[in-house]
Amino acid sequence: MKAFLLGAGASRGTFDDSVVRVPVAAEFGRTLNELDSSWRQNYPALVKVVEHLHLDLADWPLEPVWSCIDYYAKLQSALPLPKPWNYESPQLKKALLTVYGRRCDTLDASSDCTLAKLFCDQLQAGDVLISFNYDTIAERIACGLGRRLVSTSYGASGAVRFAKPHVAVQY
Repeated sequence: MKAFLLGAGASRGTFDDSVVRVPVAAEFGRTLNELDSSWRQNYPALVKVVEHLHLDLADWPLEPVWSCIDYYAKLQSALPLPKPWNYESPQLKKALLTVYGRRCDTLDASSDCTLAKLFCDQLQAGDVLISFNYDTIAERIACGLGRRLVSTSYGASGAVRFAKPHVAVQY
């Protein structure tokens, strides 16, 4: 048995309908800008987070933005200043879907995607996949490749055990 850990921005893939590749987290802002030139108007709270962190609006990494939003969501009362933006959760989710959403569903065994290669070449029945990602790309790729994921050891015969420790619902 092996355990595999997935974290945000750790894999790369390609979009079938574009020359834009699936970015790692460090390329998130640049890719969002390429895919949606009006993202600043569409996601004003996200713009305020990027500006709050003094990042370049044309090219910003996802990790500090996500962490800042997360810190304010969980630790607001312990932080010295209130957050300088309005409710941001749907905006970040929509931006994530713009960059990583449905277009990733086309990834398959022939893809040069890190996750597809992981499912095809590395993961075996009985292994454990632990995902710290909020998206469901790993689950959708597994389903598309006919791989079974289970959240408990019960009924795990022929399946990969799967956990998402940061979400209430296990898959």
